[in-house]
Amino acid sequence: MEIKARLQKPYLEKERLDFIVQNNHNLGYEIRETDVSLEAWGDTDDERIAKDKETKRLARIAELKELLNSTDYITSKLSEGVATKEEYADQLAQREEWRKEIRQLMGED
Repeated sequence: MEIKARLQKPYLEKERLDFIVQNNHNLGYEIRETDVSLEAWGDTDDERIAKDKETKRLARIAELKELLNSTDYITSKLSEGVATKEEYADQLAQREEWRKEIRQLMGED
């Protein structure tokens, strides 16, 4: 985290409120008050990039799990004996690829 903005004391109550609205409410920065100023703290570029990357990684994992869930009916058919692996060979291979990608994204490979 780094300081993104600072309002030096003394300041008027309106200046304080405007600072908080602008920096916290509008920009999402954390507000910290010190003996000499009001500070707005936000992520560094590297922290923001890392958070964005993590968000995308988690979104991809969720997407892959949803794809697996949407094809779970295939495994039910196979276990009940109403279908064969040959009938669903392509889908089974795709499911394995999805599981492999999930493992990679989770750092298990």
